[in-house]
Amino acid sequence: MPIQELCKLCVERSAIAGSHVIPAIVAREIRADSPTGFFRNPNNPNRRIQDSDTLELLCAVCEQRFSTAERKFANCIFQPFHRKDQDAFEYRPWLHYFMTSIAWRTLVLDLPGLRIA
Repeated sequence: MPIQELCKLCVERSAIAGSHVIPAIVAREIRADSPTGFFRNPNNPNRRIQDSDTLELLCAVCEQRFSTAERKFANCIFQPFHRKDQDAFEYRPWLHYFMTSIAWRTLVLDLPGLRIA
């Protein structure tokens, strides 16, 4: 159940749900390439994990903001690269936004005082 906290992006108090650190499309592909079809816990390799890490980072509005760019990246670059071996892509503003969102997640995870559940 989402809890009321500050969104790390818009700094509004809202219901914060688990946000994927690695975009879900990337995590699904990594899991699909796994011999077992699961992730493994590095500290306990016998424990199977269904999903990649999620953290309480974003409100629903900001999560949707990132998801739109992630979907576009998945459809226009990630899937064509993995499924059709396409290696040339057109650069558009949504790609800049997507890459910035990944950089933002990386930076916010390194900020002191970020509470990770």
